[in-house]
Amino acid sequence: MNKTKKLTKSFDKKLFGVAGGIADYLHVDPLLIRLIMVALFFAFDGVFLIYLVLALLLPAATNKFDIILEKDPSMVSY
Repeated sequence: MNKTKKLTKSFDKKLFGVAGGIADYLHVDPLLIRLIMVALFFAFDGVFLIYLVLALLLPAATNKFDIILEKDPSMVSY
């Protein structure tokens, strides 16, 4: 599968799915991204506005299987 990675909202969402989508894209734990985002919210003005813009502009993920398959292609048996 030569699919291009695409940044989308995640099915693993707490608020809008932005942090989960970034975590899926970067192949890291969503909790790590959420902690970084909370730290950025307190450190810089305007980060929440950027978060809201991403929540509005990012498309929803097509389906959960595509995300799981992108993380671990070995899960497919032929």
